[in-house]
Amino acid sequence: MKQAAAGFGVHSGWAARVAVCVEKGAPRVVARERVYLVEKTETCPLMLPPGQ
Repeated sequence: MKQAAAGFGVHSGWAARVAVCVEKGAPRVVARERVYLVEKTETCPLMLPPGQ
């Protein structure tokens, strides 16, 4: 089993998830995906007008 590092980049309502390993001395992305933190049909609270 290879060792890998996982990372997350959080955005408004979703996050990017990535896993990276080292292969032949160079980094290689082995997995990446977008993870939704709220339902796709919901409006992100940061995008609502003030007072809502």
